[in-house]
Amino acid sequence: DFTWRLWANPKSGAGSVTVRNLITSADISADHLTITFHLTRAFASFVSLWVDGIQAPLPAHHFSRVAPEAISKLPDNLNPKVTSGPFMMAESIPGEHYTLVRNPRYYRASEGLPYLDKVIFRNINKDTILKDLQAGTIDSTGLDVSQVQEARRLTHYTLVTSPTSSSFEAMYFNFHNQVLATHLEVRQAMAKAIDHPALLNEAALGFASLLCTDHPSALHPGYEAQPPCPEFNPAAANKLLDDNGWAKGTDGVRTRGGERLEFEYATTANNPWRLATEAVVQRNFSAIGIKLDIQNYPAPMFFGSLLPGGKASPPTGAISGRYDIAEFNTGFGYDPDDAFLLACDQFPPTGFNIDFYCNQTLDALYHQEQATADPGARQQIFVQIHQIYLTEFPFIVLYSLNDFSIVRNGTHNYQPGPFGAGETINIWEWWC
Repeated sequence: DFTWRLWANPKSGAGSVTVRNLITSADISADHLTITFHLTRAFASFVSLWVDGIQAPLPAHHFSRVAPEAISKLPDNLNPKVTSGPFMMAESIPGEHYTLVRNPRYYRASEGLPYLDKVIFRNINKDTILKDLQAGTIDSTGLDVSQVQEARRLTHYTLVTSPTSSSFEAMYFNFHNQVLATHLEVRQAMAKAIDHPALLNEAALGFASLLCTDHPSALHPGYEAQPPCPEFNPAAANKLLDDNGWAKGTDGVRTRGGERLEFEYATTANNPWRLATEAVVQRNFSAIGIKLDIQNYPAPMFFGSLLPGGKASPPTGAISGRYDIAEFNTGFGYDPDDAFLLACDQFPPTGFNIDFYCNQTLDALYHQEQATADPGARQQIFVQIHQIYLTEFPFIVLYSLNDFSIVRNGTHNYQPGPFGAGETINIWEWWC
């Protein structure tokens, strides 16, 4: 009861606008073991907002003495004094490491859990991971696709692949770009021009799955096994553009009435598989008369200012420092609700609809799936949502990367999952 009222206070700086807008009141049972929420409307995703540590209820006895605006600045954010999980913080050195020890008050302590006495989380960059694995100073870690081949050579570790994924790599169109926003045939031609098998082999090195909707294999409902994916057909893409009056110039780039099919393409810097993805897409688009000017950015700048800023190139062609097409990975939590992607009320700074795309029919479907608890009925609504994605193409899904992690031989019960903490999702059960 304390937490939702705190979130509803604008001074708290809480990011959960959904909760703030949905809850009208709450009833607490006499034994204080049950809470009943009253919402403004049915919302199937509601429970998922409470099950992860990021948004879990806060202890009132500890935080109620603090002004709402001061909570986000407390040392508890990096060194919590109250915890209900299997471990508790023993040492917190931000940017270097965090040492956790067994929590004697853990509700499953009587079962002997957690089995480990201590866990140390180290902050290291991607380039250091392989060196530390070779030196044997790491017990487990997550990996990206560019590290898998080298990791396979390590004899004292076991490479683990999650059987399903909860994320997807996609290219998003900035609808502030007049050409992309008003010419559906251009977006359709792009979808027909992308060689997805080449992306899997050349960019993802074979460590990804084909996917053309936004719901990867771990999402049920959501995942659609056989959606109507666009066919790789450069000839059809060229004909579509020809039929709509887009003519190739002497430089091979198509123009029409002063508009030019040249766009700024951006993603995060220093990611080998994304550089390889850009190369494939750039080659595919060049074959149909579309030019991509690639400029990548450090992740904080890319996500923090470039995408929310939404500044697009003019119809006459690409301008450096802007973005027309952005590539990045999007992941889901425990619930398949995907309204955060393109809902009309999710434009920055309220949300992260960095397409700046608004479709009232799509919005109505988002509200329907959010109000539907039955998985089968909800799946049918997602199929309708996917149909809009695969005809209007506000974004194009490129692939779904496999989730890789690696663990020292002799570690038991190591079972990474696609959601939540991912690699350490069941860390209280590990033992060695």
